[in-house]
Amino acid sequence: MYKASTHSKVSGTRPSDIKLAINDLVLDGSEYGAIYSGSSYSVIFASDGPEQRLLGPAILEQNQYSDHLYVKHTHDQVYILAINDGEFLAEYQFDTLNPDPEEIERLQAFVGLYHSTLEKWAYTTNASVEASQGGASFDGLIELPVLPENHSSEIDLNDITPVTSEELKKSRSKREKAKLKGLALVAVLLCAFMAFFIFRPEAPKPVQPVKSPAILKVTKAQPNEYRGLKAFYTQNSIEPRAVLRNFYRDITGIDNIRGWRVVEAKVAINESGQLSEVIKVTSQVGKMVDLSAAVHKGGFSLNVIGKDAYLAKTLSTQPLFDNYAKFHIGSFHTWLSSAVDEWWSDVDYSIKKVTTASTEPWSISQAEITFPDIHPLDLPNIGGLVHGLPYSFKYLQIKTVNQVADTWEAVLQFEIAGVEANDRN
Repeated sequence: MYKASTHSKVSGTRPSDIKLAINDLVLDGSEYGAIYSGSSYSVIFASDGPEQRLLGPAILEQNQYSDHLYVKHTHDQVYILAINDGEFLAEYQFDTLNPDPEEIERLQAFVGLYHSTLEKWAYTTNASVEASQGGASFDGLIELPVLPENHSSEIDLNDITPVTSEELKKSRSKREKAKLKGLALVAVLLCAFMAFFIFRPEAPKPVQPVKSPAILKVTKAQPNEYRGLKAFYTQNSIEPRAVLRNFYRDITGIDNIRGWRVVEAKVAINESGQLSEVIKVTSQVGKMVDLSAAVHKGGFSLNVIGKDAYLAKTLSTQPLFDNYAKFHIGSFHTWLSSAVDEWWSDVDYSIKKVTTASTEPWSISQAEITFPDIHPLDLPNIGGLVHGLPYSFKYLQIKTVNQVADTWEAVLQFEIAGVEANDRN
């Protein structure tokens, strides 16, 4: 297995950001991995355990390309790593005889976003490449929408030795003590990734075809039909990971002020169309001077009513993508519902259609997730779970259930825009 189980990527080289990324991974159960440090960014490749061979950091050490794909075929495994704008974008690995349908779904989503530019990307591979109807065929196993003539042979993938995973905290302290150049380790996750695959496994036994959640057949959309969908993803959507991570930091910082406790907090779109954050705190013995210092540091406005105080501010946001695709709404609801059920208990998942013009061939669907037992510490993990996928942040409310036991409940909403039926044209 060459692929990391998860990643963390952060721009900049501040040790505090690197430590935060490692701590988040460790808290999420990823204690082992390897770190790549670039000139302006770093990536933490987390593994399921020690002594795992990770190919991503080894390839990045040799990469000199801006937009590039690395495709390595070994026995019945195919590993792919993508570089975009000179930085790590994502990696993927699949078994040609039994591919994971959820991974295929993410790859198809990537094609929807990058299909118009992939033909300009160069690629490196140890596979035999032939021209095909959809671009280039690699050993007759997969087909990617790249031009066969863009093959680069400057790097031999067979000569690259994978990096062995180790305990991340030890790796971090070792780098700090040695004061290595470019200490900018950081965080990537689940950037939804690349390539449209055609599987033709040459197995001695018949293999049951895998029915992956079909997102769409990538075609050029008619401007008049899908310009609203493009505007949603490139202008109106809200990237959730940054919102949830910053919200967690705000709640944790305020909840640690002596004498003050957070009892409720909310992030929602206000009447001006901006995303705003409101945190309600209460106190029996807390000093206003301590709370005022946190208000000033966090950029909040303050409103005090009796023993309760309300901290509010407007948040800056970023859209999800710089392009769009006709994502299949039902597939992404299924994936998200399954993912939260796997990690949190007794979760309620409901779906609501958001009104759009009846003549539009696309629509917006809202996912509302109710967590009866959650902790603010889970919020960055949820952000990492959906990072790079077409889930636009909409709303979050979190309340304390029992301050002594430190238990919380929350309601979280995402919006998914796309099509309700697969495009087969």
